[in-house]
Amino acid sequence: MGFARIVISCRDLKARVLACQYWSQRHTLFEGYDDGVCLTDDAWFGVTPEPLARQIAYEVSGASSSKTTIVDLFAGDRDTLACAQNNAKIYELTDEITWVHGDSFEYLRLALEEPEKLHEALRIDPASTILFGSPPWGGPGYRTDEVFNLHKMEPYNLRQLHQAYKSFDHALYLPRTSDLRASKALVAWIPAENSSHPTFYYGDD
Repeated sequence: MGFARIVISCRDLKARVLACQYWSQRHTLFEGYDDGVCLTDDAWFGVTPEPLARQIAYEVSGASSSKTTIVDLFAGDRDTLACAQNNAKIYELTDEITWVHGDSFEYLRLALEEPEKLHEALRIDPASTILFGSPPWGGPGYRTDEVFNLHKMEPYNLRQLHQAYKSFDHALYLPRTSDLRASKALVAWIPAENSSHPTFYYGDD
């Protein structure tokens, strides 16, 4: 009798179990889920639910009439981007998005210091750009922390993120259990240096 051997790493198995747990929330994550939305296993617990994503987009878009570009700094790996491109097509947004697979920190460095090394379509002006970041929180396990320490967040802590983003107005999506003292500091840090634009702080519901 023949048999097939299937090997799944512990990490992959855990991601698949979590994906099953989030299945019942699929229409909250994406209202258009039944239209062919694609998600990687990790995205089931990493994606921002559509109602909240719409609210964030509304708030950020109203920051200033001078802002014409938003850069999503943690859009994911190659597989996640492939799903995002598929989903953008479903939501009829393909003409409004430029996709970049790479290191967002290096991209920002080039945009500021060596823009000539970037394709013309990828060059951005800090004065007309807002950065949005939903940095890794460590997966659903963050919910077990009574207080989420932003300064010990891995792999990028709050200070590292601000240092990289300080030339731009920026918004960060962080857990609602974040240390309030750190989040107050965050709100004070968010505008680009010498900027008079409003600040934003978002917590997970």
